[in-house]
Amino acid sequence: MTRAVNAPVIGGQLRAAPRLAPIVVPVTIGGVAVSAAAVMSIATSELVLRTAIGALILLVAAVIAEANPVRVEGVSAGGVSLAAAFLVGAALLFDWEVATLLGLLTRAAIELAQRRPFVRLAYNSATYALASAAAGIVVHYIGPHETAGRLVVATVLASLAFYVVNVALVGAVVARASATSVGAVMIQSARWTAIPFALMGSISLILAVLWLRSPILIVALVGPLLAVALYQRSVFGELEALRLAKTDPLTGLGNHRAFHERLGQEIERYPATSVTSLCLIDVDEFKRVNDRLGHQVGDLLLAAVARVMPEVGEAYRIGGDEFAIMITGPSETSIRALTRLRERVAALEVPGVDVVTLSIGVATFGEHAKTADDLFNAADTALYQAKRHGKNRVQTVDLEVAKLASEAEIADGPGLVEPAESKTELIAVAI
Repeated sequence: MTRAVNAPVIGGQLRAAPRLAPIVVPVTIGGVAVSAAAVMSIATSELVLRTAIGALILLVAAVIAEANPVRVEGVSAGGVSLAAAFLVGAALLFDWEVATLLGLLTRAAIELAQRRPFVRLAYNSATYALASAAAGIVVHYIGPHETAGRLVVATVLASLAFYVVNVALVGAVVARASATSVGAVMIQSARWTAIPFALMGSISLILAVLWLRSPILIVALVGPLLAVALYQRSVFGELEALRLAKTDPLTGLGNHRAFHERLGQEIERYPATSVTSLCLIDVDEFKRVNDRLGHQVGDLLLAAVARVMPEVGEAYRIGGDEFAIMITGPSETSIRALTRLRERVAALEVPGVDVVTLSIGVATFGEHAKTADDLFNAADTALYQAKRHGKNRVQTVDLEVAKLASEAEIADGPGLVEPAESKTELIAVAI
């Protein structure tokens, strides 16, 4: 189960109110309404002591699980909570009313303990209440699970209902806040939480079986839950260490190692994948910025430039002021994207720096190179010429002219080569 929305997305007094209100308000109202209906239903029925004690036990277990999420690679909302196993278990054992209240109270307890803003408390608690209610309603309509087959079906469908509602509501508000596609957010979340979700479903089934046999037997779940948590934390730790080894600490982009590994993978997939253009980028006059304003301002400049690069394609920092971007599509597509990048970078405001410009060289696999090394060399040649012919431009390589120039240099010998301005252009100017 994906955890509740994290603070940067919802916080304070609904900081992005105009954009988030269309989602936050109806979800909160819906959660309050279904919780009120659950309270009224319980109030008009005879609450068995066994049910009350069982619900309290499951509430405590759910709160503990929610307070100690299992971190999962690719999930930014704090990790994955195993609380869903107990909330779905409540739906299987006590029907939708109890499950709804446990869902509401589980998340509310965490939000209150962490002193989160009221808006976040309301939205996240309502999300859990609605997800738990969905699981309970599914169980209610399936009917008594007196046979093993019916119990399995009820568990699978209830877990799925909880998961879908939770992921949909969290994904909707995250997408709205970040102005990204809801589908993309949900697909990413589902991709990384599918296995933990399956494990939670099996735990819910075990919980129901043990409870029906004897409530005290649920203590046996402690071992499997700890094993799952420890295993997932171990996997996450290994992935995190690997990620850090391939990440530039200043910009957060992939580093030189990550770039070459990814470039090799992309080339190996060709032609199963689309044409890839490689763009090598230098920040113009960066050394002068460092010398005049200091390395701290230089770092701010690099970080600012790096933030806008992923909008164009897969971005990497491969040297001091050197970046690489891989863009899917022919060189024409890359040039248009890089034009927008130059405009964005020129509009950046860095203390002490007037205007930030980029020199960019472009080469396309299949058109300009047949291997990863040749593609890199072609893009590097284009970058060299971009800087030599005035900087602040995008250039795409012309291999025929480059070959002629190389032959001319060999014939003339070192130091006898004419200036580039008096020769045929080595590179075709894209902009």
